[in-house]
Amino acid sequence: AISIFSTCPVGLIGDDVHQVAREMKEKLGINVFAFSCEGYKGVSQSAGHHIANNGIFTHVVGLDDTDRGGEFKINLLGEYNIGGDGFEIDRILKKCGITNIATFSGNSTYDQFASANQADLSCVMCHRSINYVADMLEKRFGIPWIKVNFIGAHATAKSLRKIAQYFGDKMLS
Repeated sequence: AISIFSTCPVGLIGDDVHQVAREMKEKLGINVFAFSCEGYKGVSQSAGHHIANNGIFTHVVGLDDTDRGGEFKINLLGEYNIGGDGFEIDRILKKCGITNIATFSGNSTYDQFASANQADLSCVMCHRSINYVADMLEKRFGIPWIKVNFIGAHATAKSLRKIAQYFGDKMLS
């Protein structure tokens, strides 16, 4: 896949990145899509992230039904892996037998986003920045969501218990 992100000059010049994406999608025969989020708009780029997440959801999520394995599958929403903490969260989840299908929007691959529809549960870390993606996943694919917090040992343990509670007795057997 190819994604085209418009930058500030592109916005000023008025290039039609969406038309370019459509033409290249036809020419190359792969998924090509564009985002109009010049300068990643908004306070601390929040509007740009919103535009990009909507674009990923519209153009990628649900395109891959390849079984990703794992009995307890989640999506982790609102983890941006700024300090590498996303890697540690994934390690902890794996040790607990939980498969993280996709992380919105830190470090996920195209294939992970395309498979996000396979999760049984979405776990929302930063409710304010990304709860709309959890809502879209629930409405389109029937994936419920819960709030979690992986900052600190106490909050991490509490969040792991919430995830285990969702999966219920299946997780204990």
